[in-house]
Amino acid sequence: TFDKGKIMATSDFYNKLGKVMAKSGVKEGNGIIKNFYDNGKLSAEGPLKNGYPEGLWKYYHPTGAISGTGEMKAGLRQGPWKFYLDTGKLEAEGDYKDDEIYGVWKFYDQGQLSKIENFNESE
Repeated sequence: TFDKGKIMATSDFYNKLGKVMAKSGVKEGNGIIKNFYDNGKLSAEGPLKNGYPEGLWKYYHPTGAISGTGEMKAGLRQGPWKFYLDTGKLEAEGDYKDDEIYGVWKFYDQGQLSKIENFNESE
């Protein structure tokens, strides 16, 4: 359930075949959410605080390999994030500020640094 755009409570969700699509321990806007792909593998997991994503969130490829990780604050991406290919090699890393790409970002081609780009507001 939602209250003024905040997640206040959730329950486990299953697809029509009975597979878990989401597991939740959220009560009164606080707890952990886990979402799953149709194949049963974890797609995302992270905590909620006061109805918003807060803290370390992890995202996964359908294979189960990690696809991204970073901090959420009051429902927005903040600070350093890293993104990975399904092979586990680093694809990109950089900061977010209020859910927007910010500052210096590094991009990789098969794990090798290929580009550095600056996303500062002043540019």
